[in-house]
Amino acid sequence: MIKFFAWILALIGFFVIFIVSTTLIISDKNQLIEICPNYKNGECSQNFDAVVAISGGNTSLRTRKAIEIFKSVSAKKLIFSGANSDPKIPSDARQMANLARGSGIIQDEILLEEQAQNTHQNAQFTAKIIKQNGYKRVILTTSKYHQARAKLEFEKALKDSGVEIISAPVLNDPDWNEFWWVKLRGWYLSMSELFGIFRFYIGA
Repeated sequence: MIKFFAWILALIGFFVIFIVSTTLIISDKNQLIEICPNYKNGECSQNFDAVVAISGGNTSLRTRKAIEIFKSVSAKKLIFSGANSDPKIPSDARQMANLARGSGIIQDEILLEEQAQNTHQNAQFTAKIIKQNGYKRVILTTSKYHQARAKLEFEKALKDSGVEIISAPVLNDPDWNEFWWVKLRGWYLSMSELFGIFRFYIGA
């Protein structure tokens, strides 16, 4: 009986460690809040060149987060990245831009990257825009479970360019919170991101 309970405790311990470790690996802290704690109130003395949002997951939430940030800080451009699997439908980036314009952001403040079909391409293709414009401080926003991998890809694509990537993940996502492990969707997302990060390092 003692051995049985010991095994149960060991399994519970492993499960807890796995959940905590997975959360830490695939999530990235909100660096923008660390730099500008009151940025939502327009209280940020820092200057940024661009705010980047990439499609996927809950694209609408990612877009709205980027719009919120762009309106709250001093930034030159709002960049949206993402293709659409259906060529007959406007790209994700264009749909994101439509949402931004509907919130009062003018066309001249928006740049589009409409070819990327995955995170690696989001980073590679957007990096070209960043380099061409000479941007050096870029805020990157995506879903919290996706932030760490996205930042890894962007930092690799911008290696040796002197560009600083600042994470600002979506915090209120119905697909992801501290209890992600109680939902099948949470397990799917976490395993996908762990595999993506593993593949990133294998291919790096």
